[in-house]
Amino acid sequence: MGAEDMVLVATPADISILEVEPWRLRTMTPTAGPGLDGRQQWIHRENRAWMCVYKARGAWGTKHDAFLAFLDELRGPSGTFRLPVLNTNVPDIGVSSVFFLMDDAAENFLVSDGGSDFLVWLGSDPTLAIAAPVGARIVQLVGGEALRPGLKFSYNDFLYRITAVDGESVTINPPLREAIAMGEPVALKAPYIRVRLVDDEAAENAYKFDVQGGKFTLRIMEAFER
Repeated sequence: MGAEDMVLVATPADISILEVEPWRLRTMTPTAGPGLDGRQQWIHRENRAWMCVYKARGAWGTKHDAFLAFLDELRGPSGTFRLPVLNTNVPDIGVSSVFFLMDDAAENFLVSDGGSDFLVWLGSDPTLAIAAPVGARIVQLVGGEALRPGLKFSYNDFLYRITAVDGESVTINPPLREAIAMGEPVALKAPYIRVRLVDDEAAENAYKFDVQGGKFTLRIMEAFER
């Protein structure tokens, strides 16, 4: 892979690129055929990668030309770029009568016990309470007890989805793509992921208008280059 492939292409200004499908971890699970008991054996390898579909909104007039130039610069699926990831508000986590909501600015957790409300300040974002190595499935997050399964966060533009929460212990998928040092923040309020177009066909289709609304469609997958 050449140095050119490591270049991160900037998305056009004033064009909204929004997700229109849920992020999913694509799994390619091989089978080794029948085992000793005659049943099929499934082999799990951690080879999953995030995939999604985004659409570009507002690519009209001069912005239309800028978006086409952006696609040219990607060189099909070779180039990579960053996209924001939608994160839902923190709803009722089902702990006694206490529930958690994000405030309008998405900067604090509002905690209610049914009578008195107070804010739990998480600073800019949750931070690592303990350093976590590559491949870790469980990370210790300061403020992790206020999170819930389904929320997403990113670190260095690698995306993770929370599977389970036990106090500050947060179980995630996929396993950590890279180590995170103690005290490092993870992007919960505004996660980003580095991506590329899925293949040459996706690159070709990205130039075409959606007949339903004149929006460019981007079929994308996680990029691992850094």
